[in-house]
Parts: sequence; structure tokens; C-alpha cells
Amino acid sequence: MDPYRGAKARINGSMIQANQGNLCVLVGHIQKASPSREMLTVVTSDNQIVNVDCGYGTFEVSEGCVELIVMVGGGGRLVAYAATSYGDQFDMANYNEAVMISAQHSALFGL
Repeated sequence: MDPYRGAKARINGSMIQANQGNLCVLVGHIQKASPSREMLTVVTSDNQIVNVDCGYGTFEVSEGCVELIVMVGGGGRLVAYAATSYGDQFDMANYNEAVMISAQHSALFGL
């Protein structure tokens, strides 16, 4: 599976349950990384705290804002396939507004 191919819904914490079984993009601020970086605790753009399993590889990203390509599993389990650092100067409130708009008009984004 190539996590970079195809359109993926951008989600926030409140959208996780509705996207079970889908590959999605989640942006958040890393609150905590396990010492091995196999698990991240992330504050989503709508201020929900989620745990992300980095079971498909550990990532160099361990602080700041991060974009994660995740598979949403049963019970809202998140497994990351890829991570991209956005640094510390990312406006999460504006991003969350964009996520909400993209969800309302998903057909425009090929979803």
C-alpha cells in the first residue's frame, strides 16, 4: 500500500469514528512520544487527544505539529503509515476550519 497515492479525507478527532477502515490524513501537535517512538500521543486540530500507533515504522518526528497518514481501525485505533513535520509555527485553528469545510464539500476533493 502506497500511503501517498490517491485522495484521502483530512480528519480531526471528532471524525475518527466515522472513518473506520479508511486511510486518512490527521494533523496534530505531538504531546508525547514513547521512547522508541512507536506510539505518539497527539492533540488533534479540534483539541482531542488520540494515540497513534507507529507500527509501520518509527518516525523521526517526535515533537511539534505533524501530518500523519493513518489507517483508522475499529474502535478508532489509528495506525500511521507516514509522518511529515510541520514544525511549531502551524495554525491549528485555521487548519481545523479547512478540515471542516473539506468534509462538507468532500466531492470537490475526489472523496
